[in-house]
Amino acid sequence: MLCPHCGSDAVEKKPVLEHTPCGYVASIDAFQKEEELVCPGCHLKLKTLGLDYKKQTTWFLCSRCTNRFQDPVMRLPCRSCGNELAIKNIDLIDSYEYSLVPGEWLKSIISIDVVLTVLKEYNYQVMSPGFVQGGSGAVHRVDVLATKDERKVVVNIFSSPALVGMHDVVNTLAVKLDFEPSDFIMIANPGLDPAAHNLSKMYGITVIEADSHGKLTEALKAEMKRID
Repeated sequence: MLCPHCGSDAVEKKPVLEHTPCGYVASIDAFQKEEELVCPGCHLKLKTLGLDYKKQTTWFLCSRCTNRFQDPVMRLPCRSCGNELAIKNIDLIDSYEYSLVPGEWLKSIISIDVVLTVLKEYNYQVMSPGFVQGGSGAVHRVDVLATKDERKVVVNIFSSPALVGMHDVVNTLAVKLDFEPSDFIMIANPGLDPAAHNLSKMYGITVIEADSHGKLTEALKAEMKRID
């Protein structure tokens, strides 16, 4: 923010007051006298905002050349080269900030590591994430794709502060029906909604509900023994 008269960046923003009886207009510091506001024009004390005085448009005051102005020159320095750019010469875009739900993302990452470890113990080749092409030609992203000989096992992992719901099952079902792997395992952390559980069972999706690494390891090993 620069002074349009001398180019200095020593610019202060000053509220402007108007003394209604005499019409005197100046920045607020011109009215300040110790603990009171006194008009420099007629020397009367300002009493009530909105009655004997009012606020006007804000002014900017340059400490170097003492000029007052309403529109300072706005320039932004480039962090890379240091050049200053005028506001009119730049593009303004929205900037978004995201935050992770504490603990939930860590559960998912650790769960994937547990899954990979178990599958490798059963001599599967694993990819995480995995990409599979369905009969429709669409390519789907899955959390884990495990292969051994002709067998293909897909694992999707879902974590939720409460129970994993129907929405995640429907998304999983869309991949299963299009790709048709040998086995499709859905891990729900900490558990799966009853209605979603029924839908999964109806379409042959194996559900493992686990809220700890120990439970997940035990349940996944049992499932791999069953299908191997």
